Amino acid sequence: MLSALNVDLRGWALAWARVTPALTILPAFGLNALPAQTRAALGLALAVSIAPSLQPLQLAAPFGVALLFEAARGLPVAIAASGALWAAGMAGGLTDNIRGARETQGLPVVDEETSPLGALLSLLVALIFLEGGGAARVVAALSSPQTVSHGALWQVALGLTHAIELALAVAAPIVAVSIVLELANALIARAATPAHVVALLAPLRSILILVCFALLFERMASLLVSVASLRL
Repeated sequence: MLSALNVDLRGWALAWARVTPALTILPAFGLNALPAQTRAALGLALAVSIAPSLQPLQLAAPFGVALLFEAARGLPVAIAASGALWAAGMAGGLTDNIRGARETQGLPVVDEETSPLGALLSLLVALIFLEGGGAARVVAALSSPQTVSHGALWQVALGLTHAIELALAVAAPIVAVSIVLELANALIARAATPAHVVALLAPLRSILILVCFALLFERMASLLVSVASLRL
């Protein structure tokens, strides 16, 4: 019946393999928040939308090998789209570590062991990413011709490196404030000797870092969103 309708099941399967990395690692697509059946249906819908534009080069290759090649083609796109969202989680986690927080949020829509501020930034960037047409840009990037080569592997490594650099750039003002506060704490503690004021200064330091995070929140979110929109 499908053959009579000129439906290419092989092309659909190859397209589904190409979108699988994005569905698996892109936080904006829900991660573990979506049931496996829902994610499979979403993957099928995306595969159907990009299947007509795909022209696989491995038509003569075994079907399993062709699936692996298509998954490798989709990996750089998934890494590029996920970079800003990973950076948001890392920047928030770094801020929580600086203020001495050890809590984690077990939310299904973010990676495991994500800190509270990391979850906050990740959810905000994911929401703006989806509302700004991020899913459409991911599909468009997956529809474009992709080649599996050393250049593609370099793109994957470069995407991971850029995510770390972006996280450091976003959290840099908080790090600078924490250094100033550490110096101030050391000077105050030395001047107040022999009185023990370190225990009193620690909560104040955490509060000041949270205040700085709140003041810089809009700029941090704007930087993350702008980078996310430019990667694809």
